[in-house]
Amino acid sequence: MSTTVKSDASCEPGRRVIEAARHAPALRQPGRRARCPVAIALMLSLAACVRYEPRPLHPADSARQFSARRLDAPELRTQVQALLPSATTSWPPSRWDRGSLLAVALAQNPRLAVARSEARVALAREVAAGVAPNPDLTLQSEYARDESHSWLYGIGFDVLLRSSRRRRLDVDIAKLAGANAQWNVVEQAWAVRRALNAALSEWQDASRRGVVLGHVVDSQARLAAMQERRIAAGEDAPGSGVAARAALLEAEQQRAQARS
Repeated sequence: MSTTVKSDASCEPGRRVIEAARHAPALRQPGRRARCPVAIALMLSLAACVRYEPRPLHPADSARQFSARRLDAPELRTQVQALLPSATTSWPPSRWDRGSLLAVALAQNPRLAVARSEARVALAREVAAGVAPNPDLTLQSEYARDESHSWLYGIGFDVLLRSSRRRRLDVDIAKLAGANAQWNVVEQAWAVRRALNAALSEWQDASRRGVVLGHVVDSQARLAAMQERRIAAGEDAPGSGVAARAALLEAEQQRAQARS
């Protein structure tokens, strides 16, 4: 029977157990040499270390958090301040300009957040590529029926030896992956900027178009009123006012679409 345990020097419970085992008295049995409690405590503590904690995503909570976002949120001010300090002198700003809106978009865009996370993971892998891998600690036990002491114990270390060339290759591959992840962040940031510029251009176009269509509606309304007076005076046929009224309705519909 054998058990293999990955060593992890960052496990806080393991350090506490090891420190306690160092000050513990040696365990002795009649006719046998003292066993070192440090090794036993080390194996037990490392076996108890937990590295992975699942955190499932809940779509309902994500949708609720997304809909609850506000431009005057205090946490958003902290995020924007790291990108554009001048925009947070008074919060929320009395007037949102292109720079402050871009800072908000860069801070809260989900695709850009994913790209940043992937870049941090690539950086961690780049650091880990140049570090020697942790050894495998193996606790071995064997039962001998005909021996005076039936149980025999042993400890083994398995160390992965990499050549300098292999290590350089691993580091170069990790650096390329890290550079690719950084360029992906830049690309996503430019995509956010392009989307913001397109949205602002559409908004400005709709605002200007709404003003122009307002003048068109007023002109069509005066034209329709004049046509109705001509019909009432008997100068035009009753059906001649249909075209003017249709043009007025079309202009009002276009103005409503521009405002929406």
